[in-house]
Amino acid sequence: MIGDENQPLNYMQPATETPQQGSWEVWAIRNYSPDSHPIHLHLIEQSQLVGRWHVGRWTPDGKPVPGTIGPFEQAPAYQSGPKDVLDSDSDYITWVSTFPIKGTTVWHGHMATHEDGVNSNGVIEMMRPLVIGRKEHTQLPRVKTLEQLNRLVG
Repeated sequence: MIGDENQPLNYMQPATETPQQGSWEVWAIRNYSPDSHPIHLHLIEQSQLVGRWHVGRWTPDGKPVPGTIGPFEQAPAYQSGPKDVLDSDSDYITWVSTFPIKGTTVWHGHMATHEDGVNSNGVIEMMRPLVIGRKEHTQLPRVKTLEQLNRLVG
């Protein structure tokens, strides 16, 4: 499931990601599953992997155990540059995206078994609405420095 910092959210719940048209945003995705998940955002111009933080242990509710988060690791050369789909490994992954087109669309994992509900009796997994340009983004804090980003994921 994809959700916010407190809980998984299903596809039918209101959009929590509402970037402004033309904005750049840094997203950090926490993946505490044992599998890597390719992630794709629709209506974007480009995404770029910035780097990751490895998490050594997770609490039962999916939060990183303090003191087990490794140092920031920059994107390796083969994963840098503009991308259409970015892998969310079992750690924190961060990328930067620009949102050039207004509209309502989706962002989701690119694994067919999640997209069609095979694993969950028909419930759409790992897909959330994405609303670009309609209202001020209120769910995620604005991040202006690497230090602020480190505090958010640490």
